[in-house]
Order: sequence, then structure tokens, then C-alpha cells
Amino acid sequence: MCGVFVACTAYGHLESLSTRMYIALYTSSVTYVDDVYNNQPNLPKAFCHNFIMHLPQETSVLRAFDQLLRETWRHFDGVQANFIIASSMYYMNAVAIEHGIRPLETQTSDFFRFFRGLSGNSSSFCVFIFPNDVPPNSYIQALPFMMDYVNYMNDVLSFYKEEVNGEDTNIITILSMQRAAPKIAILEQLANLVASSYVSANDILGTSSDAAQELTSIVGDLLARCDFALSSTPVDDGFLQLCLEDAATRGCPMEASPGIPSFRPWNVSGAAIAYISYGHLESLPAKLFIALYTSLAVYAEDVYTDQPDLVNTFNANFVTRQPQRTAILQALDKLLGETSRHFDAVQANLITSIAGPSSSGDRQPVKARRKRMYRVGSKKKPAEDTVSPDLEGQMLSRRASASPTPPSEFDADDMDRYFRTRDDYIPLSPTLHPSHIRRRQPYDDT
Repeated sequence: MCGVFVACTAYGHLESLSTRMYIALYTSSVTYVDDVYNNQPNLPKAFCHNFIMHLPQETSVLRAFDQLLRETWRHFDGVQANFIIASSMYYMNAVAIEHGIRPLETQTSDFFRFFRGLSGNSSSFCVFIFPNDVPPNSYIQALPFMMDYVNYMNDVLSFYKEEVNGEDTNIITILSMQRAAPKIAILEQLANLVASSYVSANDILGTSSDAAQELTSIVGDLLARCDFALSSTPVDDGFLQLCLEDAATRGCPMEASPGIPSFRPWNVSGAAIAYISYGHLESLPAKLFIALYTSLAVYAEDVYTDQPDLVNTFNANFVTRQPQRTAILQALDKLLGETSRHFDAVQANLITSIAGPSSSGDRQPVKARRKRMYRVGSKKKPAEDTVSPDLEGQMLSRRASASPTPPSEFDADDMDRYFRTRDDYIPLSPTLHPSHIRRRQPYDDT
């Protein structure tokens, strides 16, 4: 039933009934081998030798699978059939290795990727997608990405069930232990790989409308069975052009140069997100803002991963109105200053509060430098007046009507660091309301 279900749903677009029956029996056979022969690894281990030497297989299921593989050329193009046979041999060997060599002592990330390529049998299930009248040269360059999609999509979707059941042999748990990383981080990495693989395969297949249609159909069927909806929304060329022009006007590097990747791919992605996810917004400037904001933030995360000093200084430079260190960060700095043009004050505050790039490196929080003003058992020491002249002028004007101020534990540098005046912020946002800033006031106990 499992094989019939897969053939009818994932490969229901194939017109040939005999081909769908082949896929149903093929899927049932390989699943049976993995589930039933896990305690008899010598059976799949001997399969390849018996198949090549035309020797009888040791069980009825293996004999049926042997015969089925010899009929592959009836249903598929020669290149497709060769992929299926080779992938099937790799799969049988992987079952023998997985259940016959325990424990596998040298478990490295590279080995797991290699072994997943064997055990996933992805070549077969990828070439099944295309009818034999679709020429292989229209999709063969997309196969590596399609194989990654097939291999890891199942790992992503089945992880929750495996985690609930306490299974510890899945690739996410194993990589988590091997890399000493949280499982959720490994899951996110695999999910991103699945998504990027689909995009890459679709981009390649875009040159062949037939092949792209087949891939879209198979992915749509798979997601439908998982209660996900798949839709394709093309980005308006006019909107994309406006986004590219906006980025170029702001000084973003639209052409690659030594050490500086072109901003264009990120800009295109940001435009797609703004146009599709936020297309309900009526304001074109707001959507352009979102497109550029998304592009800049993702670019900073992707490109500056190994340069944490660049992003570490962004917030400080933004607040003190100092120039940023790259054209991308400078464009983000300027864009954030325009947030209040497109959003309500509360929205703008939320956006600017979380917008600054953060470094992946470890940073210790800045601590206030406190001065000990009194010593236990000693006389009071007079506090030195370290207030800067510009602050002194502001404070003197207020002292006439205020009570005497007790000595502060913050020196003048701390006051400037932690308690800024509204005048410091006005150049950043001329429309800033006074109530948004905490003013410095002298202490008053009346």
C-alpha cells in the first residue's frame, strides 16, 4: 500500500500506467528491504553480486526486485534507467552497511552526507519524475539539487515524529551530537538546505518548461500530502526594477568587486519577499522600504559572518551619527532613519529597536563604571566636579529652582553613554516627539 500511495500521489502526473505500477512495486520493495532485513544484512549485501552474476536471490522479495530492475529499460530512457540501477545498487549496499557495520566509529559530517546520498536512493526517485520523452539534458544539471531535496526533506518532515518516539538514529540527532550543536540548529540548517535546493533546481529547470512543470508537480503533490499549499507568484518586473534602482541610488554595490559580492542577488530576494509576503500593503514606498530592508539585513548576515567587527560597531555608529564602515551598512543606517515615514511611531520604534545587525561573535555587555564615593569607617571625601562644560551650562540653568543634587555614582562619560539628551537625537529623526526621549532632570525630593 505504501508503494501504491507514493506512485499515485507523487507520480500521478505520469501518463503511463505501467510506469506508475513499476514505481509502486519499486518503492514497496526498497521499503520492505530496509524494514524487514535490518537484522539480516547479508541478504542485501549479496544482492548486488547476485544481480550482476545472474544468480538467484535468496528471498522471494529480492527475487521480485531483481526481476523488476531488469525491466527498467521498458519504462525509462537509457540514461534514466542507468541512474535507477546504479542508485538501487548503492541503496542495497547502504542497507547492508547500516545494519551490518555497528557501531560506525568514525562518524564525520562528510561521511554522513556521503552515506545519506547512498541510503536516500534519491537518484531513482528524482528521475522517476520525468517521462521518458523529456530529454535528460533538460534536467540533468538540476539533479544534484533535486537529490538533496529528496534526501533531506524526509529528514525534516519526520524529525518531530522521531523525536517524540525517542529515536536517536536520525541524521539530525547524529549531527547534533557530532557537532555539539542543538538539534533545532541542525534542523534549521537542513530546512534551509531543502528550501535552497528547491530554488536552485527550479532556476536550472526554468530553461526547460516541461522539466520545470514536472518538478513543480511533484513538489506540489508532496506538500499537499503534508497539508502544505504550494503556490507560485511571479515578481512584477516593474517593482523589481524600482528595487534595483533604489539600491543603486543608495550606493549599494550592484556589481561584484574583489572581496565585495554584488548586492543584486540579495536585492532580488528582498524584492520577492516584499512583493509576495507584503503585497497587501497599498503603499509602494513602504513595500520598497521592506524590500531594501530585507535585502540589506540578509546581506549583512551572509557576507559579514567572518567580519564581526563591522556589525559590532553598527549600533554605536548609528546612535552617535558616525559613518558606517561599508556601503551596505551605510545604506541600512540611512534607511532606518526613514522608518517613521512609512510606519506608525510604535511600529517604527519596534523596527529600529531590533534592526541593527548583530555579531555572531561573543561580546561581553558594557558595564557602568561606578565610583566609590564613600568608604566605610572613613570621612566623606568631597566629590570632584567632572562635569563637562557643555553639560554644566545646561545644569546650572536648572539648579536655581531645584534642590541640591546628591553626588552621582556616574561620571561624565557614563552620563553621556547612558543618559542622552533629546538634542543628541534630533539630527537622527527631526520628527521625534519630546515624549519619546528621557530628559535629564536634576534630583528633586519635593
